[in-house]
Amino acid sequence: MSTYRMYFLVSGRITAAEDFEGDNDIDAIRMARALYDACSDTCESFELWQATRLVHTRPPPYRGVSLGDLNENHQSIVIEKEETIRTSHWALAHSRRLLRRLASIK
Repeated sequence: MSTYRMYFLVSGRITAAEDFEGDNDIDAIRMARALYDACSDTCESFELWQATRLVHTRPPPYRGVSLGDLNENHQSIVIEKEETIRTSHWALAHSRRLLRRLASIK
């Protein structure tokens, strides 16, 4: 497992960051897309990094990734990170989309 850092962006500026573990770049990109999708009402795009290496960046639109598109382990990681974002000081914590998604999981 490797550590990845996801930056949530608005107008090209970082508005939040979240670290998570991923097995490889492809899985990390899928998890990042799911996290972005959960907060997409409060951010415009994202970047995914592994240390100093840019793994993924792309301007919108994104193909959404739902929790159902991820395996069980990756779903757990994404849900844990969504909960972390919800209780953070980042503006993303007020995302209505994120709150709805977490409520639907419980």
